[in-house]
Amino acid sequence: MSPVEGQTTDKTIKSHKMIILALDYKFTENGTWVPIPIQQYSGSFVEQPEQTDAGILMSAEVTAYMPVIDDTKNAMVGQLNRRPAIFRVTDACNHYFEIGSDAELAVFSGSEKIGPNPGVAYGWDIKITCLSVLGAKMSSFTN
Repeated sequence: MSPVEGQTTDKTIKSHKMIILALDYKFTENGTWVPIPIQQYSGSFVEQPEQTDAGILMSAEVTAYMPVIDDTKNAMVGQLNRRPAIFRVTDACNHYFEIGSDAELAVFSGSEKIGPNPGVAYGWDIKITCLSVLGAKMSSFTN
């Protein structure tokens, strides 16, 4: 009997693909969430299985745009570029997905985006990646 669309069984792995409305980070599981100011509807989250020599791992990727370059955002991006963290994305249904853990931290990459004319593209392109055994942890409430 084949699985119902979207269900996960031992032989099938569900793939998440969604627009995110909010993005937060913390450096440890016991830490406090800090918001990352992203442009509305610029964020997306994709999680899919990836075959490796060690077996199947879940590959998560978050992309977003953080508008306006200022000292506060420069410091945040600089710190996240240097230090792996745990990230939380919020989708349109207010479900939260935690990407990473103390054992499997996610990697952040932020690069300045400056357009040819002031105000056209002036901010940060963000990319977050994480390979994990279990994938993103989903909940419908904040902790």
